[in-house]
Amino acid sequence: MKKSIQVAVVFAALLLFPAVLYAGEQNGIIAEVQDEIITKFDFDRAYQTIRPMMTPSPEIGEEGIKKEVLDSMVDDLLLLKEAEKKGIQLTDAEISAALEQYLAQGGLSMNDPNIGFYRKKIKHNILRYRLIEEEVSSKISVSEEELKQEFAKNFSIQVKIKQIFVKDRALADYISDSLAKGADFNALCLAYSEGFNKENGGELDFMSRGKFDASFEKVMFSMKPGDTSGIIEMPQGYYIISVLDTRTASEAEYATLRESLYETVFSAKSESRYRDYISRLRQSIFIKVRYDRL
Repeated sequence: MKKSIQVAVVFAALLLFPAVLYAGEQNGIIAEVQDEIITKFDFDRAYQTIRPMMTPSPEIGEEGIKKEVLDSMVDDLLLLKEAEKKGIQLTDAEISAALEQYLAQGGLSMNDPNIGFYRKKIKHNILRYRLIEEEVSSKISVSEEELKQEFAKNFSIQVKIKQIFVKDRALADYISDSLAKGADFNALCLAYSEGFNKENGGELDFMSRGKFDASFEKVMFSMKPGDTSGIIEMPQGYYIISVLDTRTASEAEYATLRESLYETVFSAKSESRYRDYISRLRQSIFIKVRYDRL
């Protein structure tokens, strides 16, 4: 679920930097959750740690990311308090097993001076996970009809294309202009493409949605057989594609995709239920957030 993934990212980062939560400086309280506080120092250290992992969309920008990080920190405190309120219990063996796994993954040992901090934060993470499992995941069901609807929406139509890929914009412009004047796609692909299967015109197999970037697929699935695109700009370079054929996916392909369809539908329903659950928790407890201090 999207939001819970953000939560996990925040605290995975905090686990690696115990100074974040050891900070006692009262250099600006930016959030209060009942009797707990988050200081500007806490936020800045967490933000600096996880910022490289996040890509802001044009819609929310940098300020939007800061708000998301702070909201996740607040939500984590909410979940921890609710888990404690519900009396969710963990055994020492469970915590120790998770701690050993964490230390092994991080190349750390039981002699690490921050071992007490790690144990405490791992315990808190497990409590939050158990609460989400109890209140969100365990209450979600996915029907066969929902799976078939997801398949029909995103996977029933498959497209076969050929592509030319180059890294230079000027070369992409030249190829696009040449195609517009009637040049042969396969010949240009062989001469200039830096992409897959250039010897065979850059031809790819039939594909469903979800294989490429959304902006690339928006163009690809809007085209008809025989159509050639303009230049599609992507982070890695420039594509020009031509649609060779389209077809309807078979029942056998539905069976092959069933597990991934289930994960997609389950994840979407989990995200929705998680947001509703967090919203209810936020209404049941005192919270004060100062976004103006970020």
